[in-house]
Amino acid sequence: MPKANIHYYSKNKLGLYLAVVSDIIDLWDGTFSQITSDDDPAESLQHYIRKKIEFSRQHPQASRIFATEIISGGPNLDGYFSEGYVQWFESRVDVFREWQRRGKMDSSIEPAHLIFLLWSSTQHYADFNFQIASALNKPELQPADFDTAATTLTHIILKGCGVV
Repeated sequence: MPKANIHYYSKNKLGLYLAVVSDIIDLWDGTFSQITSDDDPAESLQHYIRKKIEFSRQHPQASRIFATEIISGGPNLDGYFSEGYVQWFESRVDVFREWQRRGKMDSSIEPAHLIFLLWSSTQHYADFNFQIASALNKPELQPADFDTAATTLTHIILKGCGVV
């Protein structure tokens, strides 16, 4: 994109940075937003985990940018994580609660914390890629490693949720 276009849409570096972070969050949340209480939890969670792992593989820097912002206390995200975000998050929790009410998911699970687990476990493969590759004695992770991670996480999470 030409520099003039960047300046047209973002008046300063902070504006550009916020647009980048907002796009990262929107990419992650887009798939999650599509899940409804009428969907099958096993299929929905498996699809979401695979999409998030694939995002970690294809866009690791995006996850690291977001993680750095959050670790530093989210000083630039007050506007993003406002009432609208809380309402969106609560709507996601409500989907899980409805699955529980219908007997499609173990009712002993706290949906908010399950969502945090989904986020952290899938982003771990981007944020801690170096550590994982080192532990596996590899110069870098390969697509098959991400596939194995997705399969393992899916198995553990689905069984833990009582949806399989």
